[in-house]
Amino acid sequence: MNQDQAAPAFGFEGDYNLRISRIYKFPAGLRALGTRYIEPMLVAIGPYHRHLPHLQGMEQVKRLATDHFVNQVEPTREELYAAVLHVAGTARLLYGYGIIPPAPAAGDAPAADQQVPPPAQEQHHQALPAGDAHQQAPAQEQQQQAPPAAAQHGNNPPPPMGDIEFADMLFHDACFLLQYIRVRMLNNTGPPSLAHLFYSKRSVINNDIMLLENQLPWLVLSSLINLTGHVPVTRFIVRLASVFHARRGLGVEQGFELGDYRPAHLLALLRFHMKGDMTRQVDMLVNTPNQISVSFNAIGLEEIGIKLKVSDGNMFADMRINKRSLLPGRKLVLPPLLLGNVSVTCLVNMAALEVCTGISFVDNNTVVCSYVGILAMLMHREDDVHQLRAMHLVQGELTDRETLDLFTSLGKLLPSGERYVSILESIEEYKLGNWLWIAVYRFFHLYFTKIATFFAAISSIAGVFKAFELIVVKKHQ
Repeated sequence: MNQDQAAPAFGFEGDYNLRISRIYKFPAGLRALGTRYIEPMLVAIGPYHRHLPHLQGMEQVKRLATDHFVNQVEPTREELYAAVLHVAGTARLLYGYGIIPPAPAAGDAPAADQQVPPPAQEQHHQALPAGDAHQQAPAQEQQQQAPPAAAQHGNNPPPPMGDIEFADMLFHDACFLLQYIRVRMLNNTGPPSLAHLFYSKRSVINNDIMLLENQLPWLVLSSLINLTGHVPVTRFIVRLASVFHARRGLGVEQGFELGDYRPAHLLALLRFHMKGDMTRQVDMLVNTPNQISVSFNAIGLEEIGIKLKVSDGNMFADMRINKRSLLPGRKLVLPPLLLGNVSVTCLVNMAALEVCTGISFVDNNTVVCSYVGILAMLMHREDDVHQLRAMHLVQGELTDRETLDLFTSLGKLLPSGERYVSILESIEEYKLGNWLWIAVYRFFHLYFTKIATFFAAISSIAGVFKAFELIVVKKHQ
């Protein structure tokens, strides 16, 4: 794949051209959300967190998964490793210039994309068991080079890695990811012990492999997929997306076509799928309002004739504001959201990805930030969250307070997306153009119960007087 293998340019323009493909560090402006959205809990993918002590236990599992993956596909280990080695140089650049320091020059191996390891190196990968002490030596050496625990967090770079060590990491991580997908989506793809571990830890693994800092370049994964044949990656993404939304489809997951799209990594692929068809636009404005109010909540919108409606689809592109068929009011249509540990992690990291790669004036690039912004706008108090739950717009295991705190924090830290701004402009235009209707609607909306109670009381009093009149007339007869 020439597009994947092309060497990137250097300098400022080259860095800008690579913005879509790079593996980013979590944005500094969002780190206040906490390390749970940044650091993996169980398994490290890529170089950013592989030195953390609590992740070392999964290194044996990754090597075991690699062995089973290699044994179940037709290409040899040497062919698979050579394919990864061929793109390792480009992959290293995608992690950012200087973020992964090279190992000391003395005794370092040649560049990973220029020379294949000698046969002894390949035999080392093929013959040694997963738990062999020699296979754990690089990890132990890595721990010795790791900085103190206090320095292992935040934006600190990972320890130095030689080219061959970096290629080894790419190879094992890529094989682990593809074998995990195969075991989760196919039958008879490994020993029961590995399948049980993958199934029992699926929520934690799904959480970890969707962290922005825990990604592997797509060109590495695609180099192995092209050699081994079909790996149901898109079907896996569809299954993962199903835990994100409140309404889930039934039956076997169907994959989707990428077309000309080449994702940067699995997180970008998930966002691509969940983004949906962005050709559907919100109502375009003739005149953009000079001032936009962002103080709405669900109850406030209802008071001015804008009804919240849960969309029929589950994609972010289903978010829109429409005119109502008969009345002058509007409908704010939003996809439902199921809040759980994995879905919240996906939401935060997809938004972080947009912060790193998006262009604010392009609707397609900021749809997740727009969705989060609209939900944050609707939540001012716990009562607002309760109202959204009653409408089945927001569901899940988070409490009303946790949901409010999450979206309040995200709303403050994330930039405004293009669709978010368009929806607010549409609401403001509606308010300016229908002020008389809104005043009448708001009056009846706020006082309808009191008015109805008043007339019911008048009717009751009239009934009492009527009955009294009949009694008096009857006595005089």
